[in-house]
Amino acid sequence: MQQRLIEMMAEHFPFLDNGQARETLRLCEKNNRLFYAPANKPAFVLGYYQFFPELINVVRHQRFDILMECNLTDGPLVYVAVLITPGNAVRTISKIVRLLDARAYAFHRYIDGGEYEFHFVRNNRYGATNAHLN
Repeated sequence: MQQRLIEMMAEHFPFLDNGQARETLRLCEKNNRLFYAPANKPAFVLGYYQFFPELINVVRHQRFDILMECNLTDGPLVYVAVLITPGNAVRTISKIVRLLDARAYAFHRYIDGGEYEFHFVRNNRYGATNAHLN
């Protein structure tokens, strides 16, 4: 199954090499945040992890050696590592952020010239999910 996921990532993210794709999947899986249905047409893969603000630069620079040593199952911030979906990706991310009541989410976007651009987006609805409990 892992090989099929790596192939899907190569297909959708040609700027990642197999090692980066494998490490991304391993990190999400290690933290129980990897969900997939690659046999379906169209296929679906979601991998994310949660982290605390102290790790923002580690996440920004994708320091897998450090990230693999961390517990990334909790934290107010969400990093969307991989999302392959037939539907609206923004809607899927919004649902995840809302369900986890995350303060913000982050992701990398590939831009022309072979570089990654790190995006950090504040959740304007933070706290609204549980506001009725206060």
